[in-house]
Amino acid sequence: MANRVVKVNMPKIRELASQKNMSLKQLESASSLSNGAIGKWNKSDARIDKLYRVADALGAKVDELIEKV
Repeated sequence: MANRVVKVNMPKIRELASQKNMSLKQLESASSLSNGAIGKWNKSDARIDKLYRVADALGAKVDELIEKV
């Protein structure tokens, strides 16, 4: 399951990060992701294991962060 990729709802991630007064860089750090990793999701899919880390740092559910098709 770690290699599964999903489309990410970037506006929702930005909104939730903003509500926690976090920049994307701070969110990456809190999620143990490399610099720029979240920003790359604008153009590519995210691995689900990384999205779980972001959801945890935001206090959100993964379902909230996945783009609905």
